[in-house]
Amino acid sequence: MQPREFAAPATFKGPLLREVLGHIEAAKMKITVVAVNGFSGWLMPEDVDKSDWILAIEADGVPLGIGQQGPLWLINTRAEGEKPGEDGRGRWIWAVFYLRVGE
Repeated sequence: MQPREFAAPATFKGPLLREVLGHIEAAKMKITVVAVNGFSGWLMPEDVDKSDWILAIEADGVPLGIGQQGPLWLINTRAEGEKPGEDGRGRWIWAVFYLRVGE
């Protein structure tokens, strides 16, 4: 996967967010994602369903560490011209440590 913001292709690996939510039997609700530094973003169920959001744990075969967008980085490929909302919807969050399901 090559995010549009990157100058060179990169391959990210990790579980799909929709699969993680399915394993914990999470209801289809708003998902809030929070980083170690307090930065946050959110997704609605339709955002999770329409795009392959990855909880990346490695890039190009190298584990993501703190200081390198890890240990988890919520990322996806955006359609041409798609940008995160000013309100935080659809942001890529790195150094993820907390997912809240529901308001």
